[in-house]
Amino acid sequence: MFIALCSKTAIESGLSVRVARHIEREYVSRVEKISTVTSLGNLNWEMIHAYAEAVHRIRENPKMSRISQECCDFIEKNFQKPLKLSDIAESVGYTEYYLSRRFYKEMGIRLLDYLKDVRLNHAKILLITTNLGIQEISDRLQFSSRSYFSKVFQKKIGMSPAEYRARMGKATEEE
Repeated sequence: MFIALCSKTAIESGLSVRVARHIEREYVSRVEKISTVTSLGNLNWEMIHAYAEAVHRIRENPKMSRISQECCDFIEKNFQKPLKLSDIAESVGYTEYYLSRRFYKEMGIRLLDYLKDVRLNHAKILLITTNLGIQEISDRLQFSSRSYFSKVFQKKIGMSPAEYRARMGKATEEE
């Protein structure tokens, strides 16, 4: 019931029915495998975040085409897998050249940079909500090495993953 309400709210907020139903199906199948209340609470938070991100993307760029929206959704669903531009293009049925130009024109960011940003956002979540090592986070998010992950993280976030974990961990403890 909660998942359906979240989906309905996202649709009313501008998310396409197709994308909302895709997110809904994913979380319904995941909730069926949950065995603890804590896990259910964590999954609910993750689901709300997924819907909010999708709605935010639409509101940020109301002229986002169905193609770009499908690319973003494919990336959100598959960011933990090794992805190439050809995989994304194949998922939406367009050539790499056409897709990358269109995505950049609409979104103002290269498609593979968007993928990297999605991975970095998830890295931030993992750094402050888990005890996973930086190497394991790097591996899970398909960065080629820990040093590359740290370099990209430092450049985009302004501090190393370890510094981020330490600062954000203290901030949440103080609240």
